[in-house]
Amino acid sequence: MAATKGKKGKAKTARTSRRRAAPRAKRAPQKKPKRARKASEQDLTICGAHGETPATFVCRHVADGVACGFHANPPAPDNPWPDAWCDLCEEAFQRGGGEWNEQNDQAADIKVLCTHCYAVARARNIEVPRLARGSAVRLTANEAAELVHHAVHAAQALQDKSDKKWRWQDMGRWDFDGESGTLTFSDRSRASVVADIQLVGSYSKRSNTFQWAWETLGEDDSDAEVISRLRVFGEVRGIDKLTTPNWECDETTGWEMTALAAHILGASGVYRAPMKRHLYWFMLLSNWRREAN
Repeated sequence: MAATKGKKGKAKTARTSRRRAAPRAKRAPQKKPKRARKASEQDLTICGAHGETPATFVCRHVADGVACGFHANPPAPDNPWPDAWCDLCEEAFQRGGGEWNEQNDQAADIKVLCTHCYAVARARNIEVPRLARGSAVRLTANEAAELVHHAVHAAQALQDKSDKKWRWQDMGRWDFDGESGTLTFSDRSRASVVADIQLVGSYSKRSNTFQWAWETLGEDDSDAEVISRLRVFGEVRGIDKLTTPNWECDETTGWEMTALAAHILGASGVYRAPMKRHLYWFMLLSNWRREAN
């Protein structure tokens, strides 16, 4: 996947555009819930986004991750949002004889979600992409390498598909708008196109290191929320590079990590943008459209 530069033949420093104002799991067998709650007796929680709803309980991997698997009893009239947990917690649950105990309960680190966030978390985790599950919950080194290899080829297919429709890869200029979270690709010969971006990580040619966006931005930064889900995926699947803030490598590894992010999180393209002479940001592209006049 070749990188595109700001101006042809010359890497430009990104600037904020002034043309505007201002990513199926098998259902677990029937299990006895840790505690039964009738819908009429459920605790309530107040969600900042959705207001007051019945409280639901999920492991932290389901709450914060992606493609981690989803295990729960089938919804019932008196319990429409059953307690849920990921593949890793399911493995610990079965290791405990199909019962929750102090050890596996502590590892699950149960989180409270509103019913709307529960539905979103379920949708985000129940579908596990191809090769993201191996012979066990945590992938072997060979299985992880196969997953990355598949992701790289899938990312190249995304590049080809998006470029065929939008012809963006040979445009002579790009502009980054940090406020709107977009990249605009432009050329005098045709209409400009815009894509939403998701920061993945940065590569420094000075130190030859890759660093995840969640480490650079901070875990509490809203722009790091999506890519932080990939770190939780890495914890569940045993992929150390996804949970290590930064490490020494070559630039190819940056492309591989970005391709894996696209495969797990979902994207319609990937990009490497030079931000300084020695620093490049890798990002996911989505929601392509023509620039509004």
